[in-house]
Amino acid sequence: MSRVSFFDSIFGPPGHPHRGRWIVLAAVLTGLVIVVPILFVVSTVPSPSPPTPTFPIVPASLGETNGSAVPLYSGFLGVNLRPDFALTASALAELNSTGVRLVRWPGGALGDRYDPIANGGQGVIYTDSGQPLPAATSLGEFVAWCQSTSCRSVITLPAEIDNASLAAAIVSYTETTLGFHPTYWEIGNEPALWSHFGIPWPDWQPSQNSTVTPQEYATVVASYVRAIRAVDPVTGIIGIGGIGTGASDVSTWFDPTLELDGPNLSAMAIHVYPAGNATYLSGISAWFSTLRGTMSGLPARVENAQSVMQQACPSCRLTLLVDEFQTGTDLTSATALSGGYLATYVAAEIVQALSLPIVSLDYFDFQGVTPGAWLGPTGAGSASLALYQALESRLGALAVQLRVNASIPGLLAAQGGNSTANLGSLLLVNTNSSVGFALNLSDRLSIYRTVTAWQFNGSSPSPGTTSVSPAELVNWTIPPASMVLLTGLNPLPASSEGNSRATPVPLSRTSAEPSHLGTIGRSFEGSAAVRNGYIALAPRESGVERARPPGVSPRRTTNPGAPTPKCILGPPTGRAGRTLRNGTSA
Repeated sequence: MSRVSFFDSIFGPPGHPHRGRWIVLAAVLTGLVIVVPILFVVSTVPSPSPPTPTFPIVPASLGETNGSAVPLYSGFLGVNLRPDFALTASALAELNSTGVRLVRWPGGALGDRYDPIANGGQGVIYTDSGQPLPAATSLGEFVAWCQSTSCRSVITLPAEIDNASLAAAIVSYTETTLGFHPTYWEIGNEPALWSHFGIPWPDWQPSQNSTVTPQEYATVVASYVRAIRAVDPVTGIIGIGGIGTGASDVSTWFDPTLELDGPNLSAMAIHVYPAGNATYLSGISAWFSTLRGTMSGLPARVENAQSVMQQACPSCRLTLLVDEFQTGTDLTSATALSGGYLATYVAAEIVQALSLPIVSLDYFDFQGVTPGAWLGPTGAGSASLALYQALESRLGALAVQLRVNASIPGLLAAQGGNSTANLGSLLLVNTNSSVGFALNLSDRLSIYRTVTAWQFNGSSPSPGTTSVSPAELVNWTIPPASMVLLTGLNPLPASSEGNSRATPVPLSRTSAEPSHLGTIGRSFEGSAAVRNGYIALAPRESGVERARPPGVSPRRTTNPGAPTPKCILGPPTGRAGRTLRNGTSA
């Protein structure tokens, strides 16, 4: 008797009509039995953990607010706007998207090379060779934008040519013909770098080295103040538009101007580029360390300038502007600093400025060949433009600096929002290029809420945006040389603690008495009076002869009872006894 195999007993003997279909069915069923366990195993494998950071992590925590909330866009954050690039519709769209409504015009060195009333009001820019080039944007076009946005403005009057009469004509054209009144008039730009002093524009040559001493500059300021006041007795006047040689020469230039002209001025200005002419080749760590420099950093520069102002003119109540700032002055060989490094550096300066006694922080510049400008020559946006746009849309209209607790320096923080009761955004900036900082931010977040993180990391050319869960904020790490804007947090109220921020000149010009005189120092203080449109002050003991010769250290007035500095008398002219080559007085 033959034996039937197990296989035959199940599927039928060979030749059975249903043997084949039974084999197929069994194969399918067997496959399902095998696949289901495999699928089950795969579905239970946990997601991979994020990679372990390759940098050391230092714990940190956020403390109390440092000062009171600062309105960012009503006159604090500003930008230099230049007439050598056209204000096209696309450029204006980019400018408006930043929220910035404080503009310094014509920006930088062009302040001493730009004649806004020439060429039928289109304006002319002079080169080092005395060649006139038509301006791409006229003063009238700038004024039209400024009025449409209710902006605040600093207009620089050309002073290197030492022509107070032309300055008065520009003031008259701006206010009478264009019907526009700036927030401040500024007298020249960075006089320490002048090389054509007292020479008319058409006669300029690159080989010239006609410089100005601090004492000569003080007399230029005095003549320009008289010329301005002959036309406009109200608008604030900035006595010096930056020096041009950094922190070491502040007293050298401020002292003569304040001792001679202090009571007739409203403000002084400095320009801050903490990295100087350093480049990326110097090392990224050294680059970021300049933010905390005892001479180069923004806090140190402001403290030094304020001290000099107080000692040189104790009775003057002057405000301080930083009407140019950026990272360094030589970024051309440091292309790696044009992305996230640039945004991080600039963000750090903005956070530093929130607690400082300054009335403005003006970026250099809006559009130009300057590395780091918001727009390049072709209109391409930079990392700094992206930063300012994010501040406007994500941080809010107000911001206040936060104290940071950490064992090593480098982390800065600020919270922001659209009202003091709704400061629900957090700006974190790590200027340490070696370590990351870890913070527990879970107390700032509802368990049901998702936070948005906008961040620039290291040398990344563009920012990234991600959603952050509550679990991630329990141990939030900000990597080296990076910044992040977290929006959607629980709002924290701003501190009611006041800070020493100065009060800017208001835009209103309708009051009977100039409205800025009670807050930034009366332009006609002491024995001053307006006579026939000029400032009349008691003359100094020996007039101009009291100016110190070059090389003599400026005298610091520390006695509170010392006589108030006085402005010299006379009509609005340039340096005494000087005649320009075209026969007109300068």
